[in-house]
Amino acid sequence: MPKLPNVPKEDIVRVIRERRLGVVRAGTIAVPSDTIWKELSEQLDCKISYKALYTFVKSNRHNVWQELGLDCVESPQLPKLKEAEYESDESAPSCSSVQSGQLEKKSETFNVSLSPEKWKEIMPESVAYQCKDSRYVKGREYNVLRRGAWTHVINEAIWYKIKCPCTWIFKRAKVFPSVTNNYLEICGYCKECKGKLFIHCENEPNVNEPLVLKCDLQNTDETLHSGKYKRRLSGDLRFRVSTELCEGKKQPCTWRTSEALRLMDVGDPEPSHLHNLSVLRKAKQERSDSEVFNKDPLISVQYMKYSAPYYGSIHDIGLDKFFIHYWTKSQMHVYKTQSKIHSSVVGFDATGSLVKKLKRPQGMSGHIFLYEGVLIPGNKDNAMKVPVVQMLSERHDINAISSWLMEWIRVGAPLPKETVCDFSLALLGGIVRAFTPHPDLKTYINQCFGVLLGNESLKLPLCFIRVDVAHCIKLVSRWDCLKKKGRRVREFYIRCIAQLIQSVSLDDARELIKAIVVVALSEAEGNDEVGKPVICEKCKICLKKRIADGCVALPPDDLQEDVVGDQEPSCTIDACPTALKEWVTEICEECKLIVVDSGDRDNLHFLPEIVPHITRLSCYLPLWTGIMVPLFKTVNITASSASVEADFKNLKHCVLKHETLPLRVDRFLIHHLASIEGNMRVSVATHDVSQSCENAAVFSENSCELQISYSLEDECRTVDVQTSVPLMHSVNAFAVLSAIVGLTATMSTRPQIQLKYFN
Repeated sequence: MPKLPNVPKEDIVRVIRERRLGVVRAGTIAVPSDTIWKELSEQLDCKISYKALYTFVKSNRHNVWQELGLDCVESPQLPKLKEAEYESDESAPSCSSVQSGQLEKKSETFNVSLSPEKWKEIMPESVAYQCKDSRYVKGREYNVLRRGAWTHVINEAIWYKIKCPCTWIFKRAKVFPSVTNNYLEICGYCKECKGKLFIHCENEPNVNEPLVLKCDLQNTDETLHSGKYKRRLSGDLRFRVSTELCEGKKQPCTWRTSEALRLMDVGDPEPSHLHNLSVLRKAKQERSDSEVFNKDPLISVQYMKYSAPYYGSIHDIGLDKFFIHYWTKSQMHVYKTQSKIHSSVVGFDATGSLVKKLKRPQGMSGHIFLYEGVLIPGNKDNAMKVPVVQMLSERHDINAISSWLMEWIRVGAPLPKETVCDFSLALLGGIVRAFTPHPDLKTYINQCFGVLLGNESLKLPLCFIRVDVAHCIKLVSRWDCLKKKGRRVREFYIRCIAQLIQSVSLDDARELIKAIVVVALSEAEGNDEVGKPVICEKCKICLKKRIADGCVALPPDDLQEDVVGDQEPSCTIDACPTALKEWVTEICEECKLIVVDSGDRDNLHFLPEIVPHITRLSCYLPLWTGIMVPLFKTVNITASSASVEADFKNLKHCVLKHETLPLRVDRFLIHHLASIEGNMRVSVATHDVSQSCENAAVFSENSCELQISYSLEDECRTVDVQTSVPLMHSVNAFAVLSAIVGLTATMSTRPQIQLKYFN
């Protein structure tokens, strides 16, 4: 005997008949969200849900429409499927959305063919639906087309067939694999004209055969389409579009134009799946936001520090004042390897306009600069030009820079033999404190000057600290006394300073400084009363001869003091109270004694205002000239940090070309670390090839064989490899072992490596 219902049907009909005026409004049944259904459920002691009551009336069960006085052909009904079975942007349409008495609409029947590739994208899968009623523990399983993908594929196939502007909202497709002549059923409706679409497929297609769908289009009216309604950008399509926008570095307007070219011909209406710019921007933003770990950039950076693939790259994080020290394992490995092969030369510099300021309770943080150290190639053509250490910092003083570099040295980086930077006193002081035993820049300069004077009790510093020649020339060109003069006077003094930069001895530097100061202090030149050239004439002739033999690239005349959008730390220098200051002051005082006012013509290069600038600059003589080059046995007379500037340019104009600068700190780190890792891999591969070619050219025919047997054990696999590599006698086996360890450094478990060396 079947189970009795909780509520007899007579009671349900009686309650509905009593509340007829609330159930039927304006000749139509009340919508499911109307409060009348909950009131009826409460009247029946909640033994039947308000949704079941709505379905009871909507489906005309037990001929309840006759009790309510409704016509049985109230409106054309959509195929009967549960409301919960809609897969669209909208909920299921109510009967009131399709009004009777409309004009005759268009109907047609056509076939749509899906290629085997498209069919594979939406092939059916088994989905379990849990029953909402707690009395039933087990749900039901249905075969449906792959969710999140099939609606977009079907919609695009229909568009290519009929070019109809309808905004199709599809119901969940039903697949009946065991039923003959009824394999697939899909139905839907247009959001604007309420036209209906029925799709039917009789048999499942064979392997590598297209799927043929029979489509029945009913009651569509193109005059009702406004074009403002679009299909939802969801599922696989949203992921694909956002990937193209983010990884393809495309703007939404560019993507929409190319998509219109693919979908439309001249005269076609705008497709409902050609999405608006606002939707595309939102999809791009969501994809971009998914790359970060948290909405708060500081918390996101902390997550990055302990998450792959950034684990081991971010070393120290500071909150207030903000800083991040970061370098990758591959950077450390390459720097150590190159330091053993060549004398390591590292260039340091800083740049701004890359990272946004941080929000603080009392306002915004200060400017955040990127500090970077780049390996500068020496006299070897195959030496690497790669960044080896980085820092983002809100503090730009000696303590912040020195703590960054000292931490880098502490974790295993070798001391560089030579460093190059601009005239930033904070950067110079930090380098001195980190790479030398001297506490400050003044002590370092005094040590160098004492060694130049031949003081045997003083030792040469461990690291040769130098100033970039281009920054030095730029600093001289910005002197106020030169800006007020003409081009010829300005170029004369800049070229004189350039000759001083190339000086390789203290005596030569003394003579050049003396000549420049004499010319600047002399009001007249030419010959005296007896026809002999005055001291100014002699010094100027000597300077012009040296200038004629050299070639110096001068900065443009219209160089601005501040470059908008490219912030850099200040490079203003002050006179340093070192022993060199007294030495330069004595030279200037000597020049004042030998300068004479006699001469047969005026000195157009008379510029006494430049002498204090020369005195102040000469206090740092060992840093920006070549007088220390013979002692440190460096090949290059002048120093250049062009490699650092080139890396900054590549970062701003290539890596971050399609990003709106400045970026959030976590987003910038993601892009920068990815760029660094790719750059390191390319540089290592290029260097290994060139090095092997060079070795092959000079090695003799006598060789040995290195047999390498190693087992790589990871969580997912175990690989046993055994290979024999012919090597020359002069090859360092330690270098081979280091290369193997470096290649396997990213694995979760340490590989087992055995080396067998035999003749």
